[in-house]
Amino acid sequence: SKGTQIVQSGGTATGFDLTGAKQVVAGLAVSTTVDAGLQTVNNGTAVSTTINQYAVQNVNNGTVAATTISGGEQNLNGATTATDTTLNGGTQNVNSGAMASSTTITSGTQNLNGGTAGKTTLNAGGVQNVNADGWALGAMISSGGTQNVNNNGQAWVAVVNAGGVQNLNSGAISLFGVIKGGTQNVAGGAASQL
Repeated sequence: SKGTQIVQSGGTATGFDLTGAKQVVAGLAVSTTVDAGLQTVNNGTAVSTTINQYAVQNVNNGTVAATTISGGEQNLNGATTATDTTLNGGTQNVNSGAMASSTTITSGTQNLNGGTAGKTTLNAGGVQNVNADGWALGAMISSGGTQNVNNNGQAWVAVVNAGGVQNLNSGAISLFGVIKGGTQNVAGGAASQL
């Protein structure tokens, strides 16, 4: 390890490059780059963070905005809110109690593990897995994008554009979806307009 930076409640850290280092944020972190390091946000806020390959951001009851995930991993836990995230490869895990809104996935994967995602855009190579107790609201599935709705997962008001795919697996639910030239595969799940 290359050391640890602790940003206490009320403190601010701006413009740090965490290469193999750790940062624990209870205050505010702005414009942080995480390379093969770890950023943990505990009841704090991180804005304009870049998470590169082999890097991890864990957010516990915190707030993150304008995050770019380029091959790394973001874990949203508890009463966490993430807005305006861009996935260029890598993984975003939205766990129970967490909310991700306005996420754009251009390659990479978003897993809703009991969490909620609103207004996700799935571009070519982007995948959204709506797992048990996960909710996807208003997903826009573009050409080459895929939404997999699994057992006890729900997708509401998804738009499946030409070249996009929505897979409803056993026990899945899709409500008020719109098929605009794309494909909806109902393989044991249920699709309804009612």
